[in-house]
Amino acid sequence: MEYFRAKDLKPERMAKKEAWQKSKHGREIINQRIRKDRICNKAKYRAKEMVEYRVNRGIIEQQPCIVCGNTNSMGHHPDYTKPLEVMWLCQKHHSEIHHKLNPEPAVKE
Repeated sequence: MEYFRAKDLKPERMAKKEAWQKSKHGREIINQRIRKDRICNKAKYRAKEMVEYRVNRGIIEQQPCIVCGNTNSMGHHPDYTKPLEVMWLCQKHHSEIHHKLNPEPAVKE
């Protein structure tokens, strides 16, 4: 798995991926995935919208990351049925939590 991650981080691979994402076909595929994800995860998107609405209007104050104190934080919902209960995390710690919750499947050899 580490081999593939290192390969994906090579500049030429990243440039190729970025070009595909900006292409018409790439945008269509990405938009289809986003639409499908929004349909399959309605509670997730509803919770996100509820928090964004309240932050933008000053009802909820965005807090720094609870792990490192970084002020560039985002809300993490441990439970989508409680949409206004969020943990404020920076991108790094938010990703770490999701990797712990959804570990990558083992590679079959």
